Formats: sequence, C-alpha cells, structure tokens
Amino acid sequence: MIDQVSETQVYTYNKQLAGELPVWVDGAWYTITSRNTNSGTPIQKATHYMGERMAADGLDVEYHVWNNATNPNVIGEIPGLVNPDDIFIIGAHLDDVSNTPGADDNASGSVATLIAADILAQYQWGCTLRFAFWTGEEQALLGSEAYAQEAFSDGENILGYLNLDMIAWNTPLSSPDIDLIYNSSMPATLQLAQLFADVVSTYDINLIPGLGISLGGGSDHSSFWDYGYTAILAIEDQGDFNPSYHGPGDTPAHNNLGYFTDFVKASIGTYAHMSDCLIPSGLGYLDGNVTAASDGEFIQGATVTADNGAGHSYPATTDVTGYYTRTLMADTYTVTASAYGYNPVTMSGIVVTTDTVITQDFALTALPIYTVSGHVYDAVTGDPLEDAIVGFTDAPVPTDTTDASGFYSLSVAEGIWHLQAQADLHTPQTQEVIVNDDLLVDFDLDPHPCILLVDDDNNDPDTTPYYTAALDTLGYEYNVFDVGVSGANGPDLAGLQGYRMVLWYSGDKYGSSAGPNATDEATLTSYLNSGGKLFLDSQDYLYDFDLTPFGQNFLGIASFTDDIGYATTKYGVTGDPIGNGLVPYTLTYPSGFRDYGDIVNQGTGASVAFRSAAGGGGNKLDVDKDGGAWQTVFFGTSWVPIYNNNATNGQTVLQRVVDFFGGCQPPAVSITPAEQTLVGEVGTQVSFVYTVTNEAVVPQAVQLSVEALWPTQVPASTGVLAAGASTTVPVTVTVPLVPDAIIAEDSFTLTAMGVVGGNDTATGTTMANVTPGGEVVAPQDGSGMPLDALTYEFVVTNTGNYTDSFALAVSGVWTASLPGGENTEPLAAGAGITVTVLVEIPEGVSDGDIDVTTLKITSILDSAEYALADVTTTAIVRYYTLLPLIRR
Repeated sequence: MIDQVSETQVYTYNKQLAGELPVWVDGAWYTITSRNTNSGTPIQKATHYMGERMAADGLDVEYHVWNNATNPNVIGEIPGLVNPDDIFIIGAHLDDVSNTPGADDNASGSVATLIAADILAQYQWGCTLRFAFWTGEEQALLGSEAYAQEAFSDGENILGYLNLDMIAWNTPLSSPDIDLIYNSSMPATLQLAQLFADVVSTYDINLIPGLGISLGGGSDHSSFWDYGYTAILAIEDQGDFNPSYHGPGDTPAHNNLGYFTDFVKASIGTYAHMSDCLIPSGLGYLDGNVTAASDGEFIQGATVTADNGAGHSYPATTDVTGYYTRTLMADTYTVTASAYGYNPVTMSGIVVTTDTVITQDFALTALPIYTVSGHVYDAVTGDPLEDAIVGFTDAPVPTDTTDASGFYSLSVAEGIWHLQAQADLHTPQTQEVIVNDDLLVDFDLDPHPCILLVDDDNNDPDTTPYYTAALDTLGYEYNVFDVGVSGANGPDLAGLQGYRMVLWYSGDKYGSSAGPNATDEATLTSYLNSGGKLFLDSQDYLYDFDLTPFGQNFLGIASFTDDIGYATTKYGVTGDPIGNGLVPYTLTYPSGFRDYGDIVNQGTGASVAFRSAAGGGGNKLDVDKDGGAWQTVFFGTSWVPIYNNNATNGQTVLQRVVDFFGGCQPPAVSITPAEQTLVGEVGTQVSFVYTVTNEAVVPQAVQLSVEALWPTQVPASTGVLAAGASTTVPVTVTVPLVPDAIIAEDSFTLTAMGVVGGNDTATGTTMANVTPGGEVVAPQDGSGMPLDALTYEFVVTNTGNYTDSFALAVSGVWTASLPGGENTEPLAAGAGITVTVLVEIPEGVSDGDIDVTTLKITSILDSAEYALADVTTTAIVRYYTLLPLIRR
C-alpha cells in the first residue's frame, strides 16, 4: 500500500490545496485562494473538492455541518463488511488562518488523509474506515469537537483516531524527527503512538519518532480525548518549528518533500495496521440455531462468538427463534455459544469459505438454580437497612428489596457473579460470589462521608489528586463520583442525598461539557433546596453553558465575562466568609491546565470572595452565597493553581469553604507526621517515631496496626488516652539481608483506630543504602547457514552490593529471542547467571552477511543502571555445481 505513495502525488495535492494549482470542483476549474473557515466560497470549494475526490474513489461522503453549509467537516467512509460498528478514523484539519497558503498547516495532513482514501479504497475492510477533514480547528477545534460530541451522543464505537497536523516541514539536512502525542491517562493512546513508531521501524521509513504527552497548542485529537476516544497526534518535530507557521511563507516550496512523503507513508501504514481489519480473502457466512438440550426450546439472546485464533472475535445474538447469522472473513474459527443459565458449548475447526453459508447449531445444557440470600446492615450502628436494593450486576436476574429486618433473597444460576447492595445515604458495596450451592451473603454498608467530590475534569489533566490530597491533609472523608467522558451527567439526586456538601470541579475541560449541564442543574436545585452545599470550581462552566437561572439564583452570579480574569494572584475580600483576611495567594497552573478564568460579578445575596488585585481593585473572580438552608461557592478562576503553588494556601481556602458550609465531623484520632523517610544499612533496624493524638472529647484507647513488605513492628495499642492527649509510637523496620522482593525501599502504612471512633493513617519509607549495578559478557561470534538458529550464552553478573534481578532485551535486524524469559532470577551481590540468546539466520541472505545482536540488561532496583553486550552472526551460503552424467 505505502509503495503507492509518490512524491509527485504528494506535491500535486499540496500545491492544489495551497492555491498554486487549480482543482476541478463543482464542474469547473477553481483555484483555492484560502481555506479559512470563515472565508465563504473558498472554504466551500475546498470542502467540496475533498468530498468529490473521495466520492470518485467510491467512498460514501458526508458533509457534516456544524456551523453552516459553507464550512462543513467532510467525512469519507468505507463501510465495514464484517464489523461495521467498529470505526477507525484518519483525519486532519483542512482549514487555515488568513493570509497564508497553509501548505504545511495543514494542507500537509489533509494531503496524507486524501492519499490514504485513494489507496485504501482499493481494498475490502472488515471494519469501517473514515477519512475526516475538519474545519474550525483554528477557532478552537470547533469542527472536530462538534463531530466527536455527536459521535459520543450517538454511541459510535470509534476505536481509534489518527490526527495529522503539520507533517511537511523539516529543516534541510537535519534529523527527520517526528512527534507522536498521546494522553498519559489513556493507556491505549500510548499503544497507538508506539504502533506508529513500530510501523516506521518495520517498514524502514526514514523518520525518527519521539513519543510525548505535551504540545505547544492544541489539535483535533484532543476533541476525541474529551469523549474518551483513543486518539493520537502525529506532527513534525516541535523542536524544529516551522518558521513560516501561519505566515505567507508557508508554501509547498518551503516544505521538505522527501520528509513529507515519508510521513504520509508512515501515516497510511499506521492507519492500516491500527484498524487491523483488511480482508485478505473473500467473505462467507455462519448461521444456525441455539436450543435447550433438554426440550429443544429456542434460546433467545444467546451469544455466539466466532474466534479466529488471531485475537479477533466476532459475536452474534440469537433472535426469538434462537436463530443467529454472522458475516465472517473466510477462515477457520472456534465458535462458542453461551447464554445465561446454560453451560457454554464450543466447536472448533469451523471452516468458513468464500460465498458459502456454514450452518452450526448448538444445544445447551441448563445449569442448576440456587438461592442467594442474606441481610444488609449499617456498618456503623449495625442496624438492618430496610428498602436496600440487592441485585447481580452481571446476571439477568430481578433485584430484591430488603424487608424491615434487612433480609433479601435472590435466585440465580450456578456461576461466578457480582452481587451489589445499595441503600439511601450509604455507599454501595459489591461482592464476588461463587454460586455452586445455596449461599448466605451479608452486607455492611458504610454511611456516606461528609463530602462528595464530582470529578468532571475528563482527566485532561487529572485534577482530582489536588482535592483529595488537600482533604486528606485536612482530615475529611469523601467519596468520588467520576462523570467520565465529556457530555455525561453527574450523579442523580439519590447519589447526592446524604452528603453534607458537594465539591464539583471541571479542571481545564471545555466544549459544552464543563460543569453541571441542564440535567445536573435540575438535580442540584433539588439537592440544595433540601439543605445541600455546593462548591463549583469551574473556569469554563459559564463559557460552555452561559448564565442560566441556576447560576443566577443559586450561585449568585449577576453577569460574567469569560476567559479574561487574567489573575496571577488572588486577594481575599475583606468581610467575605471565604476570602476575609487571606493574604495574596499566587496562582501556578499545572502542566496542561490553561488559565481561562472569568470575571464574575455577584448578584443579590452573594458576596465576592477573591479579586485579582488588592484593596478592592482588579477583577472579581469568585463568589459565594448563603441561601439560609443552603450555601454555594463558585470559583470562576480555579482553586487548583492556589494549591499547586502552595499546598498550605490551598488547604486554607478549602477549609474556609468547608467552614462556610457548616463543617464536617472531624476525625477523632490523628497521627503526625503524615509521612517520614529514613535510610538504613542492609541487615540493620531503622526506628521511626510518630505522635498519636486522641482528638475525641472522651478518653479512648487507640489500636495500632502496620502493613509492610519488610519486617515491621508496632505496639498493638496506645493504652487509654485522655481527651486531647498524645503519645509517641515507635515503628521498627528491619532492612532484610536477602529480600523476598527485589526492592531497594519499602513503605509501610501505620493505622490508628480509636475504640470509640475515628481513625488516621501515616506512612513511612525505609530506603536501603544500596548501589545497584550489572555487567554482561558476550560469547564468541558465530556463523551459520540460512534458517539455522544459533545459540549464544551471555554471562550476566550482579556487580551491585544488594540482591537484584535484571530485565533482558535483545535487538538486531535478524530475529533474536530469549528462550529463558525476559528477566533473570534474583541474583545475590556478585552472583552471575548464563542467559541464552537464540539468533535465527533468515532465508535469502548472502554469503558473508552479518548481523549484530545486542543483549541489554537493566537493573530492577534502578532502571537507570544497565549494561550492553554485542555478538555478531555471519551467514555462510554454499553453492554447488552439478555435472551431467553421460552414458556410452
């Protein structure tokens, strides 16, 4: 496929989009003078050209209007023939800024996407491939954001998006570096970025990929991150920035054509591999009926799954007659039929051939049914909980509601299930149950803690740790509700009731999704009217939803101006319950969190908490309102940069909020310090000392326990402590001579539990005084004939002063492997081990060809410590001449 990419085609498309060559569009020749989203006819012609080109390739084309008909997104689609609901997208923003040809930004990514459509349209695909050209990117990703939000709302199963933005500039004669941007909180994005790098390596493309998580600006991949979709950005090296960016010099002549063409090849190769659904042969069909073995009754809703043995599974579901049908690629499958209440049946070696229907029926044997019953109690008082709902999360069995004694009873088929109990004002609890007989399962549900955190930041970046760290330090208990991807609702009213206060935060998130939406506002109205308290920390809530009646009546906002709070420091306002007397607090935003704070003007009954300047000057940033039964605090400029700059300042502000809301029951026990770190010699004991205080108003003993890997001792109890009294508690850790696990440090958790009430924890870290190191010695070089597998014995030695093991990795052009595994066994200091490396000489090499195989060892104790050794393998190819036999 990638061999079809030519410099000529890349250059031609690039010149057409940059306005140096005319295009045939709408039945006439037209020169694209601008691709600015708001340019009118020029952007309309550009979008029509992309759509007509893809239509000529045989693709289905959608003009996705998010603003007006002159500047739609353009989406080409190759429908999948096997799993059409599995969707993969390659795309780029088509638009540019005014007064630039935009050859690199971003005609280059659009060229790659168009060539991908030209080439991939020649093949059949099991999944659906889409080719996207976004508009509105230069206006804050508007086109892609609208598309991703709509796709999420429609429940589309987008499994991967490859975003191409600026892929043509590279300083002449410089290293051909590229950047692959992934999201550290979404592991699948790292895997996709690594796939791109692997494609570059496998196909020997002249590019040098670098994987990273930061980018000086945004691009359309982040729109898909906002909705939980796997996406990466492929872009030219940001350390070699295009000097003609957004300027008149961004022309095709300014691009590096060879680099550009290689980037296009790598992008198309990655897209083909990430979808992994090319149909190499024809299509066939599998069908049949699933019935009960006992009486032949049809089983509706049974799942029939065909597995091709290469990691691909294709499910189908039976209808009311027990019938299923599935389109499959011609291949050999293992097919399993399963249904709740029945033993699954698996048939292997099912061969599906092209244009043929293979029928495979299944008769399933019923499983026995058992009773699971028990009681639900309050974990603190021990009282039974009436009207608790108990049910299985993964079995289609009706739930049961507890009676006055807290009793429930359910019937379920044999199996391993997850049973959940939930009750008003309590935290739900789930237990895994193995059902092979009648079973008794009781639940002890914890009452809600004081605070509910509503995590609405989309983890981009993840700001939850700032709130939890502050609350942990202040000693408040909390639960966390994760809203999940953008556009989802927060907790319902039942999920809010029982919490004294709600802290709702949206971090850097925006795009019609930051903070409570209309459904959430209705829920919060009911919660507040019943005496609730709300702290809304959201710099883009007003930007996304404007000023609603909820914002006016409950948050106390009269008017606002978004994004121009421009605060570098917050000054508490005299007389306000939150800001009064607080010294200026400097703001430092975390990486990936941009300042889009608002100017917020207070309404009737509200008070300004912080301003951006002292003495009543600067902009109004945050407001609070006391509604009598309810109270609210709204931060239009986030609390997070206060804490990020100085944790104590952040805790002080958060404590003011809690106090304004009437406070929480404080913990009855405390441990100080919260954490300690000490260093000890191997084989010796290290002593920590903590202070345990009874914060209760009555005397109580405090029970002590500790969890650790290394041998660690603590007294079982403090004995009885008077109210407010403290005592010191020793914790002794032994640094082992020979550890059970390969670690150079161990952390313990000390837990204090008051017999009357209250608990607290502290941590301690013991660091062994060790120096890791390793050495690897290579064997003699070897030689062999094609298809030979040569065995090399390397010697690995632990040169450090403590027991260690080493991660092993081999590299080279020819196939090399580690038959003994990718880690050594633990090695005492000075000990060695032989590591076997197999090198396979490939078919087709020439006599005298060589390959260097490198064995790398990396210390498990310290990944910065590693050693390398090489061995060279030479190919020997023998040639023979056969003379004819002559008879007389």
